[in-house]
Amino acid sequence: MDVDTLARQSGEVLKQRQLALATAESCTGGLLATHITNVPGSSAYFRGAIVAYANELKHQLLGVPQSVLVQHGAVSRETALAMAAGARGMLNADLALAITGVAGPSGGSPEKPVGLVYVALAAPDVQQCRECHWSGDRWQNREWSAQEALSLLLEHLLQLPPQTEPPSSRQGVAVSVDARFDLQGQLVPRAFQWRGQWLHVSATGRIWETSRGGVVVRHYLVSTPGEILFDISYEPVSARWYARLSGRRPLVV
Repeated sequence: MDVDTLARQSGEVLKQRQLALATAESCTGGLLATHITNVPGSSAYFRGAIVAYANELKHQLLGVPQSVLVQHGAVSRETALAMAAGARGMLNADLALAITGVAGPSGGSPEKPVGLVYVALAAPDVQQCRECHWSGDRWQNREWSAQEALSLLLEHLLQLPPQTEPPSSRQGVAVSVDARFDLQGQLVPRAFQWRGQWLHVSATGRIWETSRGGVVVRHYLVSTPGEILFDISYEPVSARWYARLSGRRPLVV
């Protein structure tokens, strides 16, 4: 499967499952992130990338332990796994990919020849790493590495258990919300917890109501810093709040 197809299909699954992705790159220098963001709408699931070419940045930005870099080197399974875990944590993502290796044409050694690349994936309760040996030129080795990373990602996504969501999940996932009454006596969200962190509501747009099984549900289209839109809904009968990612664009109020 070519790299563009891998990026598109991975993105479709990430968006469907509402999973966020991040990347950490060394020898590919951002090429993996480029392929991911070539897909229209990738802002719905791609958090960002950290290109840590120098060893000190692998340590400072991604938290790769100095002991790992000294004992195993920058081009190693251990460093790739630490880069992926670091990117996942630093960029607040559900999954992260990492690439480190020797793209060539120089920089190789008998122990770590040109074309040796490690591709890693970090996900909840999962850490995977593949050792690759490429025989192309510098451009080909980098391209093949990005393709292998996306292949690893798609294989992981396709192995996830089927989604068994309750009917209420159609309006989002249950969240904790800090809500206040406005001057008109209407309850409005001020902040909510999303993927382990509290997000401030910077603007509120359209407010509307729907009915589900005879139960009235009140919806709020809100924007958070970074112009990320959410549909926040409230069920008065159960006193439960739900949040659903609605995209990334300016909110017109």
